[in-house]
Amino acid sequence: MLFSTSSIFANRIEAGDGGRLTLDFVEEQARGSGVRSIHLEVVRPNANAKEFYRRNGYLDHQHSLMSKWIERGFSKPGTH
Repeated sequence: MLFSTSSIFANRIEAGDGGRLTLDFVEEQARGSGVRSIHLEVVRPNANAKEFYRRNGYLDHQHSLMSKWIERGFSKPGTH
């Protein structure tokens, strides 16, 4: 069984030392909580983010993320 225990949303993680420190922190917290892998969502046109994550050990599996918002009355991201 696969499930997500939490989500972290970052509008922007800088590719410099701050981005690396943020990623290190998230990975350490996840590891300490027993998480064995991290899966990221990066929007397709964001080549800089993709390259940042690749340089830090993340692999692009060429998968598509599909979502359906099911909560009634919830303001869905991108529809404001």
